[in-house]
Amino acid sequence: MAERSSSDSSLALSESDPTSPCTDASVSPTAGLEQEWLPNYNTYDGKNFPPLVRPENLDSLKRCKTRSDDVFVCTYSKSGTTWMQHIVRLLKNNGQTESDQAIVNVIPFLEEYHVDNIDLWTSPRTMKCHLPHHMVPQPSSMDETASSPKYIYAMRDPRDVAVSLFYHTRAFEKYEFTGDWNDFFHIFLNGKAEYGSWFEHVCGWWQRRHYRNVLVVSYEEMQQDLRQVVCKVASFLNLANVTDSVIDQVVAKSSFSAMRVDKTANYSWDDQYRRPGHVPFFRKGQVGDWTNHFTAEQAREFDAVYRRFAERVGDFPECYCSGAGVATS
Repeated sequence: MAERSSSDSSLALSESDPTSPCTDASVSPTAGLEQEWLPNYNTYDGKNFPPLVRPENLDSLKRCKTRSDDVFVCTYSKSGTTWMQHIVRLLKNNGQTESDQAIVNVIPFLEEYHVDNIDLWTSPRTMKCHLPHHMVPQPSSMDETASSPKYIYAMRDPRDVAVSLFYHTRAFEKYEFTGDWNDFFHIFLNGKAEYGSWFEHVCGWWQRRHYRNVLVVSYEEMQQDLRQVVCKVASFLNLANVTDSVIDQVVAKSSFSAMRVDKTANYSWDDQYRRPGHVPFFRKGQVGDWTNHFTAEQAREFDAVYRRFAERVGDFPECYCSGAGVATS
């Protein structure tokens, strides 16, 4: 792969919902990146998506009608999705998993399905998705007073997200990606990784964090005080009958070490699709691993893009630049 110039980071915002305050319409989503450098993505509405997410399914979601008891677990890729799914699953089942049911069967991946299938799912439905806010099914009256359906959004330090997504993308044959970390760093920073710009993605949910039916939590909060986050999720879902004993079970079963060996949650069923010798789905689960991968120049480049975006948008988390603290909503 060719060397990339640090000046490419000026293109870090990608095309999105043109009506969103999170979108910078003056930035071209394709400038500065040659197509052959990218993983094997599907493209829809100016954004890249994983190979298993088909454009026809994404298009069909425009017709997806929500139900009052729906729960959506939403994240940008590699931001604690499975962790939050597992917590929700356990809370809704008295601290237990459903025998040997893989988590993807209990809480399905929304955008891998066509709306004709989704409409057949029985209520109450709990779904996960990585879609930007404006692509997620919502009721027509979605505003800060709405109480349902419920959306849980987990966000994570984008530097750790980039590193985790790099290893994920290299591990699976379907991505056909053989680039190095420097290549992927610029793909991510330019908003050309799967699901588009991390900045726009987080912005869309962060600016709705005060809505009654939206709960925003961070990966770092989960690492710092998992029990507090579990209690917050239980309260948000109105699970009044959850006892302290159930909370204890959920916390214990949601630790990284417990989930790594839990065959219903560790994605071991995907091992057949991984390239030999690549990392497992549960790699490290740490906060700050980005410091082992970012060069000093990359750290400066990232900070410049982050601060520029935050200054332009105004209402944006201030926690993910060098020296900042834990993200809280």
